Parts: sequence; C-alpha cells; structure tokens
Amino acid sequence: MIDGRVTITVEVARTAQEQARGLGDRSSLPKGRGMLFPFDAAKPRVFWMKGMLIPIDIVWIREGKIVAIDASIAPPRSRETPAILSHVADLVLEVPAGFALEMGVKEGQTVRVRYEGSSR
Repeated sequence: MIDGRVTITVEVARTAQEQARGLGDRSSLPKGRGMLFPFDAAKPRVFWMKGMLIPIDIVWIREGKIVAIDASIAPPRSRETPAILSHVADLVLEVPAGFALEMGVKEGQTVRVRYEGSSR
C-alpha cells in the first residue's frame, strides 16, 4: 500500500531468474497490478528493458519510502536492451505507465508491503 491509500496487487520476483525476466515479453499489465522486486539490502539497482513490450513506471523504494520514480519508461525501439536509471533501493515496483501520476504517487511517500501472512 502506498501512502495508506493506493493498493496494488503484485507478483513478487524473488529469484535472480524471476528478476531477470521481470515483465519481459508481456503484452499488457492491468491497472492496479504490478511486479515487486525485493532485495536483502539497499544498494544501487540497475534495471534493464530486455524483452519489454509495454511502457511502465518504475518506483524505487528504500526503507519503506519512495526515493525516486522513473515514469512512462518506453520499451526499447530495437532488440537492444538499454539499462534504466539506477537508484539505491531495497524494493523496486513496476506498474503500468502513467499509474504513479494518475494515483498521485510521489517521492517521500511511505510504502507498506504485505506478503501473504506477513507485512514489511
């Protein structure tokens, strides 16, 4: 939940393989859905757009607060796989492009993740 008011249902990419695949090769991502990438520690993270077919917003989170948002990142125009901006984060959330703006999601807002049976 973001800022105590925006709820997103996410798939969690826990393993290195799941994180490398991410949302690649998907033709859509419904509003209110996303993919969460949890990490053990906050450090610089670099995301790439390999196989991406849809534009997304990338929300960078450190210690429960949004530290940056890369909005409306378009898929690569060719088969090249450019890296996306890197930020220090321990959680990264990918949502459909424009979702952060539409929902008023901003840097500094708090994020609470609830896994089945627990919360973080």
